[in-house]
Amino acid sequence: MSVEKQMAKHPESFTQEFLLGGKRRLYRRAIIMTNFKIIYYYTKSSDTVWIVDIWDMRMSPDRLMGRIK
Repeated sequence: MSVEKQMAKHPESFTQEFLLGGKRRLYRRAIIMTNFKIIYYYTKSSDTVWIVDIWDMRMSPDRLMGRIK
């Protein structure tokens, strides 16, 4: 199953993004290629997946934490 289809059918099946653990939302990550991952959160009330970033994992983790408010 592709990442897109899995995210649409089972958005809570991906791993929590621990770098963003102190934020008010539960962010999850889906690795899409060797060096890239999708950062997103899911709201049950509206049954919506919100993609907030496509992250190049070769970059510093501090930059990711600064990009996501």
